[in-house]
Amino acid sequence: MRIVVLAAGKARRFGGNKQQAAVDTRGQCLLEYTVYDARKAGVEEAVLIVRQEEIPSWKQGVGARLARCMKVSYCPQIAPEAYGYEHRTLPLGTGHALLCASAYLDQPAILCNADDFYGRESIERAVSAATQGVGCVVGFAVGSTVPEGQVNRALIAHKGTRISALVECAVWREEGALWAADQSCRRRIQESLPASMNLMSLTPAVRPILGRGFAQFLQKADTAEEYPLTHAINQWVAQEPHGVRLEIAKEQWCGLTHAEDLVGVRRRLAALVLSGQYPVHLHEA
Repeated sequence: MRIVVLAAGKARRFGGNKQQAAVDTRGQCLLEYTVYDARKAGVEEAVLIVRQEEIPSWKQGVGARLARCMKVSYCPQIAPEAYGYEHRTLPLGTGHALLCASAYLDQPAILCNADDFYGRESIERAVSAATQGVGCVVGFAVGSTVPEGQVNRALIAHKGTRISALVECAVWREEGALWAADQSCRRRIQESLPASMNLMSLTPAVRPILGRGFAQFLQKADTAEEYPLTHAINQWVAQEPHGVRLEIAKEQWCGLTHAEDLVGVRRRLAALVLSGQYPVHLHEA
């Protein structure tokens, strides 16, 4: 079983490499806590989707620590100039990043973000679905994922436990209420509405969808657009024979969007270590 990690973003709002940012006194990052949980659930390989120029720093730091306990593979996200974007420096989106790792999706696999902490039970749910060969998205209460200011979230439309679509929205707080807006409308939403934070169990059926979707994107995209993961996931949801399952997380998500988020994340993880839920040194347990 593999866990595929989206770790190639520029992290402009954070102001630095948040994917490798230390979140404890041992210099360990959020990804290492997620991989620890995945390894305990039976995952044997971590596939890190990163920018080509950052592979050396991953191999010397986080990757070297992960390699003490499991196989680590590196998958560079292809640079925009390879597709004719001569002056573009930003990556081409999360959907394109996953496409670059499609060789590792020949079997059910777990997908996650490098800069999010999901909790052990949430990881176990995704691994369990992948073990069964079932597609799933783990949904977190959107209200618990919105920091100060405005963020983009993929809200999950569903019928019972079956996902209908992911809807990309801007989400923010205003006068004590939670609001969301997309291209069609602006509306007040419930705090408990499930949102995807890219923790998923993917089936091999997503591989050809990624390729076709990106090819269509290249035909009509301008130089500033991205190929988002939600586009590919929605096509997968529509075509997956047995549907894609919604798993509601019981744990509270935390993650890094802005540099000031580090304080709360470090406090949360320190409490989990103190309570014995995680060891001090993640790769020696």
